[in-house]
Amino acid sequence: MPNGTIIIQFYDIQTNNWAYSDISNMSQRGVVSGYSDGSFRPNNPISREEFAKMIAVTFSLDLNAVEDVTYSDVPSDRWSYQYIAATKEYLTGYYPPKGLASLIRNRMLPEKM
Repeated sequence: MPNGTIIIQFYDIQTNNWAYSDISNMSQRGVVSGYSDGSFRPNNPISREEFAKMIAVTFSLDLNAVEDVTYSDVPSDRWSYQYIAATKEYLTGYYPPKGLASLIRNRMLPEKM
């Protein structure tokens, strides 16, 4: 492990958890950081702002190149604003999806018999 690497250990993720190594890896790379109380909350759904951070950090999107973007539901002083603005071409947050990373729900479900 390189010098200066911070290992974050979440109190609600044990070493025998099926996702422990992946969560630890993402934590070391800054993709996830958990919550201020030291938890990771593995059973919680991922919010749009959390997912935006994961995409922005994973793909090294430039957070400083964010233009003035106005979102009615995301104030510019929100912790996630730069991440959401940086991923605006990838995530729209609306259905039907129009972003580059959209998933078509109907294609994921088995056909009715």
